[in-house]
Parts: sequence; C-alpha cells; structure tokens
Amino acid sequence: MELLAILLLAGNACLMSRLIENESPGAGLLSFFLLFYGQLIGLLLFLGWCGAVNLFSLTLLAGLVFLFLLVNQPQMKEQPCVTCFSIHLPAPVILCLSVTVATYLVVVCSQAIYHGLTTDALLYHLPFAARWYQAGKILPVPLVFSDVAMSYYPINGNVVFLAHFLFLKSDFLLRFSQLPFALIAGLAFFLLLQQVGISPGKSFAGACLLLLFRPILRQSIIVFVDLMVVAFFLSAVYYFSQPGRKNFL
Repeated sequence: MELLAILLLAGNACLMSRLIENESPGAGLLSFFLLFYGQLIGLLLFLGWCGAVNLFSLTLLAGLVFLFLLVNQPQMKEQPCVTCFSIHLPAPVILCLSVTVATYLVVVCSQAIYHGLTTDALLYHLPFAARWYQAGKILPVPLVFSDVAMSYYPINGNVVFLAHFLFLKSDFLLRFSQLPFALIAGLAFFLLLQQVGISPGKSFAGACLLLLFRPILRQSIIVFVDLMVVAFFLSAVYYFSQPGRKNFL
C-alpha cells in the first residue's frame, strides 16, 4: 500500500501541474515536487485534525483526489506535467553536475557510520512525529522545557517526518528526509538566477555551488527542518516574482 499511495500522490502532482503554465522544463519539475510535497502535507494535516492518520486513509484520500482530477481532466491545460531536459549539455555543466553528484554520493555513503540525529530531532521533531503516528492524529505533545514556539515551527517539517514513518518505517532512510529538499532548493535557485538574466550554464553552476555549501550539505543528511524552510522559501520567491503568476497565486 505504501507504493500505491506514493504513486497516487505522484499522479496527482503530475495532473495538478498542468494547471500551471511552466516556462521551462526546470519550472515544470519544480512545480511537480512542490505539488507532491504540498498535497502530502495538506492531506496529512487534514487527516491529523480528523484523527485518522494512517496509511489506508491517506491512500484513500489520495485516490479520491486522483479520481476528481481525472474527471476534470478535459478542463485542464493540455501540456505535459514535466518536460524532458535536453541531453546536450555543455562540458562545464557536466563537470559541475559530476562534482555535485559525486560529493553527495560520498556524503550519503558516510551515513552508514554516522547516525544523522541532532539535538532538535531528539527533543521534538521525531518525538512529535512518532507521537502523532502512534495516536493517529495531530495533537499537542508535552515538552520537557518551557519554550514551545520553536518546537512547533514549522509544523510542516514534522509532518514530513510523519510521512516517513507511514511510508518507510526505516530509521536509516529517515535521516535523508531533507535530501529531496536540497534538490528543490537548487532547482529554485537555478530558476531565480535565470530570471535575473544569468545564462543557463552560469545559473546551473550557481545552483551546484549552493548545493555544495557546507550548511546545505550537512542539512541534507540530518533529521532537521531548516533545509525544508529554505527550499519552500526560494520556491515562493521564484513564483511570486513571476509577473503573470501573481494573479494565479
């Protein structure tokens, strides 16, 4: 059922992305990732408030959304959800991509000997998600300290960890919860650089440089929420800076 739920969420994101006029393949890919995680968080928040957080309910709700999108498919714009990227890449772009991928492979492999847990993860991020998973609903969790503001911000990050409890049920894979958000942040930064007039090659190099910064590298392999915030923030800046998309938003 885990695979079925993921496929339904991905299908929903693909169908919903047709509502957005994507100016480039990169923008289409960014829309897909944001819609995938956006609906995942939204559905789990809704189920959490209803006291029905479980894999069956999530799959059922995602299936209903999928059927609704299929029924209304003729009203949507006829365009592919994600356009394929060109395979003709300049040598500098290939070099930047190779260095970035190789660095992340080394960092990911290092997790075989590094636990990836942080103080914040042990204090509230994971306990919150685990408590919600056990209770089947989103509810306040008693804390051992008085400052509750930071513990509940951002709740979307803890909901992502809740989704990993539902889907993966693996402590090892849990530490890579922020890795997709590194890709989202890099993609949004690439689009922002292009938007201000920088060439695609230099924009790609700038995005790779962002992903190679030590804070980004470290955040991508630990149980934290900062990289999620960065990814959503850069994506919001990109979308709100689109002249023709302000009315849509």
